[in-house]
Amino acid sequence: MKIRRQYTNFGATTTLFTYALAIPDTVEDARICACNNLLHPDWSSRFPATLDGSELYKIKDTTLFTWPLAWESNRNFEKGSEGIQRVVIDSTCKLIGVVDKIGDSYKKCLQVLDPRTSPPLILDLSLGNPLKHYGFDCNRYKFVDEKLHAAYIYLHQHLENHDISDHYLATQKLLKRHKLQEFGGKTVFSWPIGVNGENQSFRNSKSKRYRVVLDLSGNHRGMIYSFKGIWKPCLKLQYIEPEPPRSLSKYETSVGEAIFENISAFRCEDYIYTAITINSHMQIACSQFKKLGHLGSTNKLHYPSSLHIKLKSTWFWPLRRPELSVGQDRNVKQHSILLGRNCEFLGAYYLTNANQLACQKLPTPMPLIGL
Repeated sequence: MKIRRQYTNFGATTTLFTYALAIPDTVEDARICACNNLLHPDWSSRFPATLDGSELYKIKDTTLFTWPLAWESNRNFEKGSEGIQRVVIDSTCKLIGVVDKIGDSYKKCLQVLDPRTSPPLILDLSLGNPLKHYGFDCNRYKFVDEKLHAAYIYLHQHLENHDISDHYLATQKLLKRHKLQEFGGKTVFSWPIGVNGENQSFRNSKSKRYRVVLDLSGNHRGMIYSFKGIWKPCLKLQYIEPEPPRSLSKYETSVGEAIFENISAFRCEDYIYTAITINSHMQIACSQFKKLGHLGSTNKLHYPSSLHIKLKSTWFWPLRRPELSVGQDRNVKQHSILLGRNCEFLGAYYLTNANQLACQKLPTPMPLIGL
């Protein structure tokens, strides 16, 4: 996956990579689609789904939302068409990142700096967000460090356990010696990727063309690739692990959400919504209601009024759950928050037998954040 996004912290465009391929516009299309469905919710859809970003993004004071990257429009959301990539946004529709859904967990897509397109200022960054090594770009083929480990091990073993003479090299099909100007004219040795033992035959042309490199002392020297019979060095790819956003006010979360009054955790049937999740949903609902001018003009199909509990000028807003949560296939309309005319929080409810019943309020308020 190759994705571009603007990252204002660094004043330049960074690049996201995973092991698939996507065009940059796909991410923005999915973000817009996720935002539209967050603000104009389909009560029967399990997306956008909530995501706890405390581990992946170190964002602990707000709930994030995921949307399938494959869903680029507001139509044809067929079950089973979600794919494995998810775009991640916050409650204000800002892009947070992209994740891969792998089994019952998510893996964050890294923000990799391409040395061909990143300005020198980005590549020289060291304070606050140190550069980390990601892998190599060999003539547009990307190789991740963790996939190269075995090849480095086998190459190191040969250099350590054998006298690397001309005679020995002549007997080897996998080990090669090079003297390249790009490595200062020093002698280096290479081993093909994807080959896990000296007696294993080459499986494909890629194994022959792309090699890891060590010097005679066993120091890593990167990778090389063959182009028209000439060995060339691969480009190093690095990435920045951004610092998580920080709240600068006790009245706002780190992503700029308002902190509403009387927020607490709730148990709706067998599912617990944290105070942080309730607050993020309040941010979405109130932002949308304010755009409409006044609550009386809301579309009751999208924002049903609270006739079941006999309160005037109050409306329900759906509570989202994680994609991976147990019971996610239930009707999303079952669980809702109730808002007053002035966007005050009036509780959480669940639907049963056409009646709205109050969820159980738990003694877990919104945590103290900010300054």
